[in-house]
Amino acid sequence: MPIRYIIILNQIIAVLTAWGLHMLITEKKDALSNKKRALLFIPLIISISFSAAVLFGNDEINWSFISISKGSFMSIMYGPILIAITIAALILSISKSKITTLIVSVIAMLIVADQIYYHILVLKYLRTTEIAGIRKSYESSKAYGIHNYRYFGNNKLTLEGHYLANGYLGLEPERILKFDQKNFKLENIYISSVSHLQLTTGEQIREVPSPIPRVRLIATVKHNALPTDERPIQEQLRESVVDPDLSELTGPPIDKTEYAKIIHDGFTKLVIETNTSSHRLLIVSDRYWPGWKAKVNNQAVDIIPLYNGSMRGIMLPKGKAIIAFNYMPQDFHILCYLFFAGIFAINGLIILQRRLIKKE
Repeated sequence: MPIRYIIILNQIIAVLTAWGLHMLITEKKDALSNKKRALLFIPLIISISFSAAVLFGNDEINWSFISISKGSFMSIMYGPILIAITIAALILSISKSKITTLIVSVIAMLIVADQIYYHILVLKYLRTTEIAGIRKSYESSKAYGIHNYRYFGNNKLTLEGHYLANGYLGLEPERILKFDQKNFKLENIYISSVSHLQLTTGEQIREVPSPIPRVRLIATVKHNALPTDERPIQEQLRESVVDPDLSELTGPPIDKTEYAKIIHDGFTKLVIETNTSSHRLLIVSDRYWPGWKAKVNNQAVDIIPLYNGSMRGIMLPKGKAIIAFNYMPQDFHILCYLFFAGIFAINGLIILQRRLIKKE
């Protein structure tokens, strides 16, 4: 299910649940039949039941009428139950002191902030059902001191991950690419950016003795790989980039005064300091996702997906620069708007209902 639909469903369930709780609390008993009262319980029962099934179930729910991964399903039901409880407490505190109302309102805002943070995790790590397993495998591999192994099998690299790699493997579309191999086309390479280890039959594990740097400066951009280039793959990846969509760049060799270093490495933010003596291409060896934004000296610039999106590139001017990458996908903005719209809608419904009761 696309994440924006999950967010919308999240809000619908939250609003219905809070509305039902409010009706149960404020409506006069003689004005509310048992049938209507039972119907108002449905959203709350659904929220609690599905939340319990997700929290205490396996990684994937497989029922006769639904089959969905735990990660995306949790993003539906994790928030509404907390919001519903908070709104119920807010309703109960309306007739009490202002301090109590203020405290409950602050709790409500904290829960909204928690939801925003949770959905960042969903957007970042749970795009496919495989990523949770990849991260788990990486954590397992670290326990055994395996840091420079990369997994690939069935001629398909695992291209997911975030800042976990210590090295990279390359793969051509139809066959395994070895690091000592020569005479290949650079534009056909896919770079893995996740540490991954699985010991199942048929999978191949390769050690990368000399990992490609996390950030590096490139002086040369080519439109076509040289079929006669006899240098190993890692040497070519360190020194040049092949991309037919980029403008060709041929600058002087990178001297000792030039550098690119990471000064901040956060969950959704990466800041790099560079110093160049000519126009250069900065390459970050992290997977590109739509939603990453970049600024050079506080000026917005385009991010160039390289090697089929396996790396990110930024064109740099001459001189010192601060490059900031921020992960702010469009769905994150939609999420914020929907959450605040939901909070205003819930409170608006509460106020409207109380006015209607007073008129009666």
